[in-house]
Amino acid sequence: MDFSKHERQPLPISQGPEWSDVIPVSQNDAPNSVVQITYLERFTEILGYFQAIYLYAG
Repeated sequence: MDFSKHERQPLPISQGPEWSDVIPVSQNDAPNSVVQITYLERFTEILGYFQAIYLYAG
């Protein structure tokens, strides 16, 4: 069965008011990397906010 029609899609973190003062930090992949990894947009957004929190708390 396909349940995807009934699943609620979460709002992007950037649309949450509690995150309005957080600036996400983008991942800095080397331009000449041996392997280029394509990330899902949702993963990239979450990782950016995680890195911002990690850098701020560190």
